[in-house]
Amino acid sequence: SPIAEDAVVTKVAFGSCADQTKSQKHWKAILSDNPELFLFIGDNVYGDVETDDKSLPELAEAYGILADNEEFDAFQSKVPILPTWDDHDYGQNDKGADFALRKESEALFLKFWGASNRDSRRQHEGIYMAQSHGPPGKKLQIIVLDTRSFRGAF
Repeated sequence: SPIAEDAVVTKVAFGSCADQTKSQKHWKAILSDNPELFLFIGDNVYGDVETDDKSLPELAEAYGILADNEEFDAFQSKVPILPTWDDHDYGQNDKGADFALRKESEALFLKFWGASNRDSRRQHEGIYMAQSHGPPGKKLQIIVLDTRSFRGAF
């Protein structure tokens, strides 16, 4: 569920590298700290793409496993999540702008994370975004980076 623009957010949790094939017990532990927001900062699933199939079956399956997980479902039903990606949920290990299926991967990402049609990430290439919450004097600004979509080879 989204956070109201005027909401005062005082407790933010961060996480990454959540292999969907492994135990997901960490969601209950994070929830016990009562975060008001969770920043999922990459490798939210491990769905490295190994084919040219534009449906990204490996990545879609990884998201499906996470979506079907009871601990994750309980967590995401109570805590808003602002996600970004890293290589394993972008599509291929260490890929950047050279990943041939990046547009398809972005579409799958936005669909899985429930980005509305008004979501700023649907207005530009890449999944970076910024949000502010709270009244003056208690404002929290969140800037979510995308370190994959525009990364050149090195």
